[in-house]
Amino acid sequence: MDIIKLIEEMEDVLDEASAVPFSKKVMVEREELLAILKDMRENLPNEIKQAQWTNSEKNRIIDEANKESENIRTQAYKEAEKIDQEARTRFETMINEHDVTIAAQKKAEEITSQAENNARLLKNQSIQYIDEMLETTQEKLRSLVDELESNRNELKG
Repeated sequence: MDIIKLIEEMEDVLDEASAVPFSKKVMVEREELLAILKDMRENLPNEIKQAQWTNSEKNRIIDEANKESENIRTQAYKEAEKIDQEARTRFETMINEHDVTIAAQKKAEEITSQAENNARLLKNQSIQYIDEMLETTQEKLRSLVDELESNRNELKG
């Protein structure tokens, strides 16, 4: 049963309760109210489980993004080392051709810089995606808390 329906059922019980003379108090059947509270307790963990799942999913996505970022960075460094080694080899064979040597060094630096930028961009996009998921979850949880607070306030009268 839905928590909202259970709260509405509790409100109905309170609305139908007998008034105690000369006070604002009412008499309700204890067993009926306890049964509704028990149902609420049994249904509440689903929302909590959803929040816990969302939190663990967030952690998993962050871990994946960090691993992917590290893999990209490692691969970029390997590629940069490979290009650097190729540039060194070319440099040794073309030692007298200064312009070619300068161009190779610039190319290696460009590729390294581009790989680092790509890794940084992927990490930032992952963080932004996770932040959006967390914001959505936070809004849902905040809405649920607000609704529960409102229902409690209604119950308190």
